[in-house]
Amino acid sequence: MNNGETIDLIERVKDFCGYRSDAALAKALEMSPQNLASKKKYKTAERILIKHAVEKGANPEWIKTGKGEKKASDADLQKMKGEEMPKELLIDLVYFQKRRIAELEEKVAQLEGKTGERKSSDGT
Repeated sequence: MNNGETIDLIERVKDFCGYRSDAALAKALEMSPQNLASKKKYKTAERILIKHAVEKGANPEWIKTGKGEKKASDADLQKMKGEEMPKELLIDLVYFQKRRIAELEEKVAQLEGKTGERKSSDGT
């Protein structure tokens, strides 16, 4: 997928899901806007974007190509519910979740440090 196709894919996901900005999409994907921008630049966001939109009821073919109906039919949704998630997508999801956990742990450590500083300056 070239960069133009990646941008088109992101725009279709935003359109279908009702996100007005890349930042809103990044928040829904639980990643930073910078992480999404990097994935857009290096064309590594396709699987996670497609999965997100399909979970919201989008037709995977429309999300990928812009062709066909936007919304998946009830039969398509039933079929997708019974399918296993591809191994590559699971690996991506685990990777993203591990990064998110590391980011949150870093924030907690920063907050704990600030709390510790406040306690020591108060003399408690």
